[in-house]
Formats: sequence, structure tokens, C-alpha cells
Amino acid sequence: MATRNEQEIARPVLLERLRAVFGSYGKFCAAIGVTDNYPPKWKHSGYIPERWALDIHRLDVRDRWGPITAMTVLYEAEEVRLRKIREVERGASG
Repeated sequence: MATRNEQEIARPVLLERLRAVFGSYGKFCAAIGVTDNYPPKWKHSGYIPERWALDIHRLDVRDRWGPITAMTVLYEAEEVRLRKIREVERGASG
């Protein structure tokens, strides 16, 4: 039998949450005042860099997973960075 957590849909990465709220990457970029070439870079890296945290926080965005704040951006960036460090360490030791 599946647990409640297994039945819930996993929270998507922050960039996809923002795209869903704004309807497109272009509208999201316009809202924070950057060009459209940033999201592909962010998608490739797996996170939105910390320097954009306050700009995203100012948007005062909420979705079904809760508010998207500067801390949300920072936590996701740190989580991805630590995961990449662990992968590199595993590759070096094995």
C-alpha cells in the first residue's frame, strides 16, 4: 500500500514552478527584468543562481506548493550544489 507521501505529486524544480505561474519563461523573465536566455542556463545547471533570489522574492508568488521566496531559491541552489559535490566525490572515490 502506498503511503501518503508516495501518492502526492513530487514538487517540481523552482524554475518549472515559476514557468507554470507566469505561463512561460518569457513572461517570468520580463517580470524579473532579465533576457530570455537565462532560463535555459538555469535549467541546465539545475537551479536558479542566488543572485536572483531577491528579484524573485519581490514577485510575491504562490503556487500549490506554497510561497516562492528568496529562501526557496537559496535552499534549492544549496541542495543542488551539495548533490553535485557528492556526485563528484563518489566519482573520485570509486
